[in-house]
Amino acid sequence: MTKINLIDKPKLSVLKFKKVQKFAFFSAARPDLGSGFNSYEINILNKNHTKREAILVLKKEENSKKVIEFLTANFSLVHETYSPKFYT
Repeated sequence: MTKINLIDKPKLSVLKFKKVQKFAFFSAARPDLGSGFNSYEINILNKNHTKREAILVLKKEENSKKVIEFLTANFSLVHETYSPKFYT
């Protein structure tokens, strides 16, 4: 079990990434054949969003929403849209 340090990381954000999973069994005929999917990475952030740490990666958006609801209800975390502020 990994412990997550929440000191100086009071914010949460979900980042969406497009990923491709290659099919190993098609290597001779079509070496670049793969399946595309979205992944939803839940991150804890510092106040200015300049430092982030991924704590969980999910394949379904509805699951990421449930996790965010749970974390904001049970911990002193605030869900925000990721927007780094480097000038502060």
